[in-house]
Amino acid sequence: DDYIHRVMVDGRYAEATGSTDLYFFVGGPNLLESARFHMWWSHPDTSHCSWRPLSGLSLSLDHRLFAYLPWAAHLHSILLFAIFAYAVCAVTREFFGLRAATFALLCIGLAKHMFEPVGWIAARHSMLGAALGGIAVVGFLTGEPSWRRKVWAWAALVASLGASEGSIGVIAILIVYPLVAQHGTSSIGVRLRDSAAKGALGLAYLGFYFASGYGAKANAAYSSFDGGVLPTLWQVFLRFVALIGEWIFGIASSLIESPEEWRMPLAVGGLALVLLAAPTRVAWPVFDAKERRTIVALTLAGLAALGPNLLAHVSGRLLTVSLLALMPALAALMDGAWRAARASRTTGARGLAYALLAVGLFGLLIANPLHRLQAQAWA
Repeated sequence: DDYIHRVMVDGRYAEATGSTDLYFFVGGPNLLESARFHMWWSHPDTSHCSWRPLSGLSLSLDHRLFAYLPWAAHLHSILLFAIFAYAVCAVTREFFGLRAATFALLCIGLAKHMFEPVGWIAARHSMLGAALGGIAVVGFLTGEPSWRRKVWAWAALVASLGASEGSIGVIAILIVYPLVAQHGTSSIGVRLRDSAAKGALGLAYLGFYFASGYGAKANAAYSSFDGGVLPTLWQVFLRFVALIGEWIFGIASSLIESPEEWRMPLAVGGLALVLLAAPTRVAWPVFDAKERRTIVALTLAGLAALGPNLLAHVSGRLLTVSLLALMPALAALMDGAWRAARASRTTGARGLAYALLAVGLFGLLIANPLHRLQAQAWA
């Protein structure tokens, strides 16, 4: 896809009429039969059109400034990743302190599922949308409220929607978290009003998106409700379990689409859920009521952000936006496990507490070797 975007930027693909059309993949004859790659959307019934004007402009800017120097485009993506990581750490420190923010930074930096949105240039939309969404989350959920902060937070939120449709998850975070957390100086009426404003933005965006004909057609990798509501919801649940496995252990969630390998991501995802749930009982008593409610609110907000993205082609990059809420919650549990382990005098409780740390840190540390073994198995 990186090479195909180059062809589009150069003006050699008729369907791409400008820099904002780089994510228009419309079915038809393969215009590049002599090239070394094949258009995966060449079937006449297949199309995948996404409204990502800022991401298209970002890729075009790379090409105009640096031509065919991939390292410059990668540096651009790494800078966006740094903004995203800062946002995750800022949210974590705001609610749980510096040590929890350090855990969050380690997890973000080591996570295998971040390789794709950062390292794959054509997936720039995931990283750009998450970076802009992270700025919005920091603006709305941290610091002292002010009209200046609200202005740039709203601007970042709107811009994130112009980078990736996955940023609809940012709106989900900003709606769910304030309503569930129920702390701060604003009243429930103010929170409901703010949530309604963000919900209106989300509905307006979705209305524009689908009314303009954007979306995927005749592409089996993208779920739809054509096969019935219950089968689609079951498929979404299985994708969720597979993504949790990729989040914690780095096993590719995309394997769930393979007729031969689909059991592996489900088994790993189930194991990750068990390992996350059991030691949480040890860490939970060290939190006060406000911290507990914050963890629950962040978890629900992260799951709400992940929900709509589960209809898309399953891969680790679907986790990116939801980690703006899920990673602070995980880092808080890791910090709580650390505190419980230090305070506990019983070996069993100490062991369970450290087990949570092991899941959070060592699970991510072994992700890259597991990924290499998986690639070797495929080869």
